[in-house]
Amino acid sequence: MNSNYLKDIKIWVSLIISAVATSLMTMMYWLPMIQQQKYIGISRPAKVILYDWALDMGNLINRSFNNNYLLPNLGIMVIMVILLGIIKFNELKNIDKIIMVQSLIFLWLCTKYFPWQLLQETFFNYIQFPWRFIIVVTLFTSILGAKWISKLNSKYIFILIVAICISHYAFVLGLPEKNALKINSDQSIENICKEYTNQDYYPKAATNNSKSIENKEFIFNSKNVSIANLKIKATEYSFTVLNNNTHKVTVDVPILYYLGIKADSNNKLISTNVSKRGTVSIDVEKGKSKITVYSEYTRLAKLAQKISLISSILILIIGIVNFYRKRYIRLE
Repeated sequence: MNSNYLKDIKIWVSLIISAVATSLMTMMYWLPMIQQQKYIGISRPAKVILYDWALDMGNLINRSFNNNYLLPNLGIMVIMVILLGIIKFNELKNIDKIIMVQSLIFLWLCTKYFPWQLLQETFFNYIQFPWRFIIVVTLFTSILGAKWISKLNSKYIFILIVAICISHYAFVLGLPEKNALKINSDQSIENICKEYTNQDYYPKAATNNSKSIENKEFIFNSKNVSIANLKIKATEYSFTVLNNNTHKVTVDVPILYYLGIKADSNNKLISTNVSKRGTVSIDVEKGKSKITVYSEYTRLAKLAQKISLISSILILIIGIVNFYRKRYIRLE
């Protein structure tokens, strides 16, 4: 963002260290995703019109002052920091000016004033919703706000805390009571899921069969059938199968197939395959079988989790040590 820093080798070293540290701490998210994509074809997030999802500046400011949680907005505190930063811009330190300019640039990216039409057919359409840049605006303005607050007298900080509490209390009072659905049980969550369709990151084979999958249709040897004792939990899917044939029967279960999917029959582990519609396919022995299909993290995913955890702990320790070391040097 600042060409003056390009010649500073320390900046580049810090950037590389930050990139490596961030990659290690977030490995638990991106490495399993890469593993899944290498194993099965996965559909990309829905492609939307970027300009249509960019925000009108007037509406954005109005929602922010109203603390409207239903629609994307910055919130009162962020708006106050931006206004104060613009008014006091000439009095800011150079680094704070850079942060302020970056905040305004990303705020511009959230709005229809940015020419999103020119980027519609580029890889930027993966962003989907330009208002997602609000999180970056919030980050930068929080840095500025924290700097300014640290210089305030304690009584003004108390007044600020009271003002924030009042603001949030008003926000709570404004929450709608009518037509509100409480997500406090598996049943209410299931009702919401039935009305909501999202094929982001679906196996590509499943995108053309989403209706039958969402309707929980089982397929026995290419025939749709009903299932007895179907029980659905967050990470477990159990049902009973009565196979009257003298041989094994292939059952296509309406669960999307990803790495880590496992199944057992009468408490014995059985093999799983991917069906033509991108779902779990299993072979059921003759007679009555109680089937349970569930998911587990892959070995690579578990390794990534450990690396992320260890990296986070080490970086936290390094941060604490450096903090107290600098503090000790200042005291000397």
